[in-house]
Amino acid sequence: MNPPQDGILILDAETGKIIDVNPFLCELLDYSKEKFVDKELWQIGFFKDIAANKEKFLELQQKGYVRYEDLPLKTANGRMINVEFVSYLYLVNNHKVIQCNIRDITEHKEEQKKVKFQSDLLYNVGQAVIATDLQGNVIYWNNEAEKIYGWTSDEAMGQSIVDLTPAQQTKGQAIEIMKELSKGNTWSGEFFVKRKDGTSFQALVTDAPITDTDGKLIGIIGISSDITERKQAEEELLKLSRAVEQSPVSIIITDTEGDIEYINPKVTEITGYQFAEVIGKKPRIFSSGEKPKSEYKELWATITSGKEWRGEFHNKKKNGELYWEAASISPIINEKGIISDII
Repeated sequence: MNPPQDGILILDAETGKIIDVNPFLCELLDYSKEKFVDKELWQIGFFKDIAANKEKFLELQQKGYVRYEDLPLKTANGRMINVEFVSYLYLVNNHKVIQCNIRDITEHKEEQKKVKFQSDLLYNVGQAVIATDLQGNVIYWNNEAEKIYGWTSDEAMGQSIVDLTPAQQTKGQAIEIMKELSKGNTWSGEFFVKRKDGTSFQALVTDAPITDTDGKLIGIIGISSDITERKQAEEELLKLSRAVEQSPVSIIITDTEGDIEYINPKVTEITGYQFAEVIGKKPRIFSSGEKPKSEYKELWATITSGKEWRGEFHNKKKNGELYWEAASISPIINEKGIISDII
């Protein structure tokens, strides 16, 4: 990156007239040197916000120094830029002059806006974002981290992450993970962590190295989220899945067209059909052909109206053997109130 350059104006301290201007400022403001020289500063449109009157000039004469950290300027070609404007008074051959240094900070301002946007995004994202230095000391702690872990950003800053977040049972693992991260490696997985009040919970964690523009490792960033509810839901689904798989009764699930999507092991045990043999087929594969079609139509009308149907079937196994079966068939209603499947 090139070092910043300053546009320079030299003024007569007694009259306020411009004595000289450097080429960089002419290029920056798209203004010829001739249009600067012998003009009073406040006569030039660029600087009307700086010196709409002579107040600032008088202040400069008295104090010897005036500074604007962020001043918007409109160049001769209509381009808006932000500049840092610094003026100071000094003597040249016993004659007072004023030097004005004008630095374009537009790119810097845009970079600041980008950094602020990214910072706000990280602060408000719905996951805990925590950054540490290479020693594991917290250097960033976002809003969600405060909610999940209970520590405020002020409380967490500077503390060792190994002391702050791992649960007692995972502290040793956390130390080993930090060793790997400090080598520039990444880590991701489910991990038991703790809150400020000492209670522990399971989190999904992803840790990655932070490098500078030269690729040098300077820290570690971790993203984590509380997966307690997800784990509970998974456990409930697992229980239901086991209950269906281990059920002592036959369970068949079809789509709304009546095509088989699932059978449990009990269906295979009773009928002799394997899952692959019936998937995508109609339940009539089990039919003995004795029940009139009108009864099936009535059955289907009952189910598609959202009601349960109960009755008996005289079905046929794969080997041709007939058997009686008491059946209960119901629609499965999704969260939108629509029939999604039939069981």
